[in-house]
Amino acid sequence: MRKLNAMCAVLFACACSASTDPSTSSSVTVQRDAIPAKGTQAEGVVWLQFGVPIEIRNTGKTVVSFQSCMSTIEERVDDHWHAVWTPYCALTSAAATDIQPGEAKQFSVEVAGVLSGPGGPRWDSSSITGTHRYVATLTSAGAPPAAVTSNTFVLLPAP
Repeated sequence: MRKLNAMCAVLFACACSASTDPSTSSSVTVQRDAIPAKGTQAEGVVWLQFGVPIEIRNTGKTVVSFQSCMSTIEERVDDHWHAVWTPYCALTSAAATDIQPGEAKQFSVEVAGVLSGPGGPRWDSSSITGTHRYVATLTSAGAPPAAVTSNTFVLLPAP
């Protein structure tokens, strides 16, 4: 009986971790191949601004939650990816959005990063253009937060 209980516990733990892990049950898709980015200047600060249209699809069996505050933009340099932007998040930032099993939701994530001057969040790259990807941190009950990486997109200077 003790062996049976131990086997049931192991099977239960494996089944729970596989079915609730958002990194294996969700996808993030940037819905444009090229995104225009504009630079603006105000009071000695140069800002880079653009919107990233994404779709998050939950193919798992449990609800996953998305909060844009827990996201990153990464840039490919040679064969490596590194974070170039992570938002500052206030304690009063928007609540997470739940995505039900089988559901897909679209979001427009607004990115504003400081290229030069004081303040932040910083755009931590020497270039505006290049190949990028969006990394969303998704959460699900009973599982640790999971980083889910999108397809690539390029930033282009806005006309």
